[in-house]
Amino acid sequence: LNYLKEFLPFIKRAGATGILVEYDDFFPYKNDLEAIKNQNHYTKQELQLFFKLAKEAELTIVPLVQTLNNLEFSLKLKQYTSLRQSKAYFGSINPCLNETYDKLIYRLLDQVIDAHPADLEYVHIGCSQLKSIDLNSDECKHLNLKSIEDLFIQGGWISSDIVV
Repeated sequence: LNYLKEFLPFIKRAGATGILVEYDDFFPYKNDLEAIKNQNHYTKQELQLFFKLAKEAELTIVPLVQTLNNLEFSLKLKQYTSLRQSKAYFGSINPCLNETYDKLIYRLLDQVIDAHPADLEYVHIGCSQLKSIDLNSDECKHLNLKSIEDLFIQGGWISSDIVV
């Protein structure tokens, strides 16, 4: 945070209008997500100071919440292994399971959004490296998805009966 006190005004002077923030396991998750947070996670007070510094620098904060890939920070944990796309690789979540959204994705998004100031306008939902998602998995076959784009085109993210 000491670095940000100088860095945020600097990037504002350089022409920046906002800052994209990817917390991963450094976010102070609570309740059922508490196991995800790193031992060196930001505290609620540190986040409040960060939000204050960004506001003083007139920078918009855009939190980045990983949703379908780059979820190693959570899928490595025993309670989330059933959500992995592959049991051997724990970076991608299975987008064709209801539990994917109910047990993890919605909760990650809710906690990050709730922690930010009320004037939060945008949330970046990650979604890079989608080519590693296996649409031919047993869980996805019944959805008749022809491509990764179908996850989004057919009414949003889908999971048997959930539409985001």
